[in-house]
Amino acid sequence: MTSCDPAPRDIWLAYDEFADHEGVGKVRPVVILDASGKASVITAKVTTSANYGLSDFVEISDWESCGLRRPSWVQVEPLVEVRRDKLLRDEPLGQLSLSTYELVCAALGSVNQHPLPEPDKPLPGAMRRGEEGSRVRLGHA
Repeated sequence: MTSCDPAPRDIWLAYDEFADHEGVGKVRPVVILDASGKASVITAKVTTSANYGLSDFVEISDWESCGLRRPSWVQVEPLVEVRRDKLLRDEPLGQLSLSTYELVCAALGSVNQHPLPEPDKPLPGAMRRGEEGSRVRLGHA
């Protein structure tokens, strides 16, 4: 359980259960995109796998100042719903810069064809489809 409320742009650690191996996963950073839910937040995974030029990955060029240990990218598809009680640690690792967050929002708009969120506003309800298709749910027991 966290002691502070997650907010858009925050980078938190969460347990990522692999979609193809129930009960198996790893701890990874995630970027909070929508923190308006009472029980859960909508996130995008952060990965260290280089994915240059792919539209569903956004490079975090200032990864060190964001609290990350290695060069990283935000994976905007699939989005992941995380229960608030499954966010690890008492506070975020760091926060995406506004310029990187705006790139993530633009990528969300092109990949998911959703309206672009404002950096200080929650994502529209259309982003809350955690049960649908290839979307993976993070932090489930």
